[in-house]
Amino acid sequence: MNNLYVLQIDTAFLGCEDFLMGDIRVDGERHITFGTPTQQELLRRAKRWYLDGTFKVVRRPFVSLYSLHAFIQQEDSMKQVPLIYILMSSMRKIDYLAQCGPQ
Repeated sequence: MNNLYVLQIDTAFLGCEDFLMGDIRVDGERHITFGTPTQQELLRRAKRWYLDGTFKVVRRPFVSLYSLHAFIQQEDSMKQVPLIYILMSSMRKIDYLAQCGPQ
């Protein structure tokens, strides 16, 4: 059996009941999405999204940590912050499209 499917996520350890957003499987690959409801709402309200792929910080069976960022303003300060994180086991076009939902 593929190690991707054996991997269990201890949601109690995460400390936020709603942090695990999704566990998407595409053609034998697995992509796990994390973000709090507050982070999701901040991203929904953002005018622009910024995307980043990081490759050296993840270990097999994953190959990249993909993150969605937005600028958040609080009083006179504005900063770009990561809001959603996706651990990806593959980086094919079909994998990225799966993150967008049903086509």
